[in-house]
Amino acid sequence: MTENELLQMALNLGSGWKVDYVEFNPDEKKLNIFISTVKGSTFECPTCGNQAPIYDHGRERIWRHLNFFQFETYIHGRLPRTYCSQCNGSPKTIRPNWARERSGFSVYFEAFVILLMKAMPVKKVAN
Repeated sequence: MTENELLQMALNLGSGWKVDYVEFNPDEKKLNIFISTVKGSTFECPTCGNQAPIYDHGRERIWRHLNFFQFETYIHGRLPRTYCSQCNGSPKTIRPNWARERSGFSVYFEAFVILLMKAMPVKKVAN
């Protein structure tokens, strides 16, 4: 198993996604994980839920993820847009399973922050 395959499983990206490469900077204590779609993959139409092919990709986005050990971790990728023949509408951006719509955080990071906010003041969590 390669490091990319291990990270792909650990991130729980779902089918249709792969880890392309990883940039690790121990001086900055950062881990950047770059992902992309697997060629020929289909994704769920956000409107009707049917599987649809990739139409194109949006701009690169970055999501803050849980730390891997003591290193800040960021996921970098471009969300695909699908064109669903059932909906006959315009291309729609898919909803990734690791983040909410318009969020800059992974769902795992958000869940961790919520747990922290239950146990300590919000200002301390923000710091």
